[in-house]
Amino acid sequence: MATRKPQSQIANQTFLFGTAHEPQVSSWFSGCLVQDWDLEHDDFSSMPELKHFAELVRLLYGEGLTKVTCVIGHKPKGVLLAKASGSYQVACKLTAAADYETLEKLSRAAREHTRQDRATDEFYDAVFVMTRILANIPSCDAKKNDALHKSAQRFAVNFTKKSKQQIEDIFTSTFVI
Repeated sequence: MATRKPQSQIANQTFLFGTAHEPQVSSWFSGCLVQDWDLEHDDFSSMPELKHFAELVRLLYGEGLTKVTCVIGHKPKGVLLAKASGSYQVACKLTAAADYETLEKLSRAAREHTRQDRATDEFYDAVFVMTRILANIPSCDAKKNDALHKSAQRFAVNFTKKSKQQIEDIFTSTFVI
């Protein structure tokens, strides 16, 4: 006799991020549990997945998307209506247990990206100061000094841009609906 595999206890969740809550959203997701959150005022510490999504959405889409509607359950038609409403600019999903682990890791990477961005700014500022000091030394080769400054600037911009793009690619392919 074949043994049945237990069904996953993970509920499908949809997170809709936008600038305003849409009053009709409950009707679009009838039969699902719908909860509105305000990222600027509500305490969502009991919902780590929302915290992780909020960190990623802020990094990738900016600070303006402060309203989020969480839907337990998934209805493709509801997502379509939510997107068409114009109230929600980003729709994300969690559908499998592995998604939660990926989301947590990607959120950690986003925090490290922010830390790395600050460190890169400090690096560039230090190179700028150093090249200005060197420029005041008569034996300094101005072309080499300028090349050093430009090289540091390119490195700072490219490194930050590429690391953010890597996070965005994973986020988009894994979670964005």
